[in-house]
Amino acid sequence: MFSRFIVLLCVALSSAGATASPADSDLTVRYLDLNLCMERAMGKGWQNRYDIHMLTNRWGVLEASAADLDTAPEAVRVTALRCRRELSLAPQAGSFGQ
Repeated sequence: MFSRFIVLLCVALSSAGATASPADSDLTVRYLDLNLCMERAMGKGWQNRYDIHMLTNRWGVLEASAADLDTAPEAVRVTALRCRRELSLAPQAGSFGQ
């Protein structure tokens, strides 16, 4: 919870000169929640255990690499899909970069 506050504070401060839409901060929170959902389901350090690289998406939050998830064990793929569905996050198409 505290780490989510810190990230949101950093996002707000970094976008102080620009106008960030509420939808952007909502997506930032949902991607943070995605990481928490994955950690609760797969355990701490699941990324290292399954050799999943984390990349920073356009909302400034670490997210599992789509390529690595595609080759991950079925339990990891199913968990990622379940967490995304629970948080109303579409599959990773276009979330990286920019």
